[in-house]
Formats: sequence, C-alpha cells, structure tokens
Amino acid sequence: KMVGGIPTTNLRRDVINRMMKEEGWVVNDYQKTVNGKKVYVVVAQSAVKGVIQSRQFYFTEVDGKVYTLATTSPNEAQEQIARESEKVIQSLQRGSRPVQALNK
Repeated sequence: KMVGGIPTTNLRRDVINRMMKEEGWVVNDYQKTVNGKKVYVVVAQSAVKGVIQSRQFYFTEVDGKVYTLATTSPNEAQEQIARESEKVIQSLQRGSRPVQALNK
C-alpha cells in the first residue's frame, strides 16, 4: 500500500514517532476513498490535562505531491471533524483552493 510512492508503513511510523513525543498512541489506520481517490488515515489519541483527544492524520496524493492533514478534537467531536476534514481533502483533489474546516 502506497500514497504517492510512499509506503503507508512509513507514514504510520511517522505518526507513531510524533505521538510518542507527545505521549500519545496510535489506535488504528486504514485506507478509504474520498472523491474517487485513495486516502490513508491514521487515528491516534493523546491526553491533554487528563482529557483524551482524538487525533486524525490524513495522507493523499495530488498531482505527484503527498499532502497531509492533521486534526485534533475532543472524542465527542471526532465524527464531525472527520467530515469537515474530508471536505478539505476533496478540495485538494479537485485542484481548487482548500476550504477552511468548520471550527466550533
């Protein structure tokens, strides 16, 4: 499995290393299709002052370049943030200017 010529194992390892520095952990990783293009997603968590935060890292290739989008949200907002993140990924894939995700 690759994203823009980069093995997904390398992308996952980068997230693991980042999460170790932040005393977080990786929960899952998977590939999905967004707007007809493959997107690799790594789901992680970290604790901030005892509160668990959801972290999602998206990797996609557009025109030979690999783009990364990283989000942090409270666990209860994870699904909404994922939907908004996919809008950003879709805007990259369409070649349009990225849209700003909804912040609440």
